[in-house]
Parts: sequence; structure tokens; C-alpha cells
Amino acid sequence: MDVTPRRVAVLDERLFIPERFKKEIFSHVKSVFLAPLTFKSKFSPPLMLMISGRPGDGKTFQTTKYLEQMGVEQFKISAANFENKDAGQPAVFLRKTYESAVDWVRRKNHSQLAAIIINDIDTAIGNFANDNTIVQYTVNTQNVVGELMDLADSKLDNSIRVPIILTGNDITKLYEPLKRSGRMRIFKWKLTKNETAKIVRCVYGDFLCEDECDKLIDAMDRKTKELQLPSVTISFYADILARAFGESLWEIHNEFRVMGRSLPCTLSDHEMVFKTSLDNLTEIGLDLLKAISESNFSDLNNGRDLRDQILAT
Repeated sequence: MDVTPRRVAVLDERLFIPERFKKEIFSHVKSVFLAPLTFKSKFSPPLMLMISGRPGDGKTFQTTKYLEQMGVEQFKISAANFENKDAGQPAVFLRKTYESAVDWVRRKNHSQLAAIIINDIDTAIGNFANDNTIVQYTVNTQNVVGELMDLADSKLDNSIRVPIILTGNDITKLYEPLKRSGRMRIFKWKLTKNETAKIVRCVYGDFLCEDECDKLIDAMDRKTKELQLPSVTISFYADILARAFGESLWEIHNEFRVMGRSLPCTLSDHEMVFKTSLDNLTEIGLDLLKAISESNFSDLNNGRDLRDQILAT
């Protein structure tokens, strides 16, 4: 089938975010913001919400998009911001970012909300040492952990608290006191099959009907079980579409080459027609799963070879 690619704005309008995900974001942001005004100093909900789950299931994307829908101003911090050649600077950066968010809310007369978003927090400040007796931290990560705990326990402004939302894949890597009740709420995110289907239908809405989307999901589920792989993520379905788009561009490139032209950076609507089908997308998905399975097997064998070499010495 021939389909003209949709614009990003249209994708946003069709975006499906599960209700239980929206509920967690909404209740956290609103309770942190409203509690100081409602309960004064009698009650303070946890400042941090940790969204933990496997990579590729939309934790960061859905958080960002729903906060946009709520009209929340986002102050984003990357995991890379928590290392610096000058010890202590990442903690200073975190504090200044929080102060900037508080100041922004104050200047808006409390009429608009703000939130701090820290992605891949386990990568930034987690302990990934293999031996449980070893603690793998730097001066910077220790300072950042201390700063987060201090922010959670104190208020820079008597009436303004800015919620902090963290995303990560492995919450067990975080410092235990940072995760304690009163500082952090933990939301373990895992998509249900029904939620996955609704998101896939949204992503493929211009290319496949609902029944075809369900068939694509079933085909991937059967193959993952056959290959003994974990169930695929939402990012996997996006990758299938990206591969199909790339193949379509290659076909257009060949058509231009026959005419003695090169593929331009921009294409008009009549030139840019995305051709795909359920069969094509299924074939791409199965090839990707086969490649993943072969890669895992190769990594496993390499690990065994390395172990044998070590034991031999």
C-alpha cells in the first residue's frame, strides 16, 4: 500500500499514553505542588518519582509528552551532566537547576507548574560493581546523591516544591537511603499486551489497520517464544518502521539514479510515497529478531571462551 508519511504533529494528536501511567505522573506532580499550599508543614509527599522498567517501553517519551499535555514546564537533566572534571560541579548544577525551576514557578505566580526530569538515573549515579562488597561511586556521584536527598528533605521556598521525576532501568543500583519512603515514590513500569497493542496501532495507524497491527504483534510474540527471547519493546516496533522507511528511501534513490538524478534532502509529496505492507513489516521484524538471537548466542559463546581461557591459566 502507498501511504504519504504523516507529520509529527499528527502523531502527537494520536498518541496513546496508558491511563495508569498518566495517573502516576499527574498525582505526583500535583501532590508535590499543592501539598505545601494545602497542608502547610504538616504533610510533604515524596519529592521524587522513580519510573523504573526495561529500556524501550516509553518511560521517558511518555513522561515528556504527558507533561507537555499538562502544560508543565520541564527542566531536563541528562545522566551525562552528573560527571565533571571538577569535583562537586554536578551537584552544584543540580541545585541551580532546581532553584531555577522554583524561581520560574514563583515568577508565574504559582499559576503554572514545573518539574525536573532526570533520565537514566541508574546509569548516572548507580553502583554497577559486580561484587556486592565493592561500592562503585565517584566524588561527583556521591555529591549528587547527597544533593538529591537534601532536596527531598528540605524546601528552598516555604510554599514552592518542584517535583523531580527520574527514569531508569534498574532501581536496585541506586543508593538505598535515596529510595526510602518519604523521599522517593517508585513506579515499576511494564506494558500490558493490551497497552502495547494500542500504542502499536497508534504508531502504525497510517500504514496498517487495527487487525493488521494485531497480526504483526502476534507474529513477533510467536517468534520471541520460539527463539526464547524476552517480549519485544515499543522501541522495537518503531525500529521495524524505521527499517521499512529506509528500504523505501533506497528504492526512491534507485529510481532517481535511473533518471540521472541524486536523492535530494527534501522531497515533494508526489515524490515521497512510503510503500509498506503487513508482510513487509513482518519480514523485517522477524529478521531483526533473528539477528538479536544470533548476537546473543555469539556473546554467550564469547563469554564461555573467555572463561575457559581464564580457567586454563
